[in-house]
Amino acid sequence: MVLLCALASVLVAFAHPLRGGQAGQPRAGGVSSVGIHTSLVDGYRFEYRIAHSRAVYGSRPGASPELMLVITDPGGVGVANAAVRYIVVGPDETRLQARALPLDGGYGAGIFCKEAGAYLVETEAVTERGILQDRFGFEVR
Repeated sequence: MVLLCALASVLVAFAHPLRGGQAGQPRAGGVSSVGIHTSLVDGYRFEYRIAHSRAVYGSRPGASPELMLVITDPGGVGVANAAVRYIVVGPDETRLQARALPLDGGYGAGIFCKEAGAYLVETEAVTERGILQDRFGFEVR
């Protein structure tokens, strides 16, 4: 079952190009989200959100919000061409890895943090200026 959940998350991550939009360039009305963590990594702002993309899911009941990251460079400009990868360890110790793809001004990875409990998120973003790494924990109640 755990393997099936991990596989489903990875498959969803690779479906993201169908969503449109470009990282670093938010689309009006595309995503509703709640901030869960903000980090400053070598001058870059990493803003993590739990997002629900209306552009993808519409107002469908039961659609799961997903982990999203918005990266801003030291000059305050959204980063559009990063390669972003997440590793998320969930409350049941399940470890998921996914490549994040552009989603409404940020990077989404099809990792759905909907179970109650503590999560650990490790992020690696490769930008034109180098590799940026971040790590934090948060709790879903």
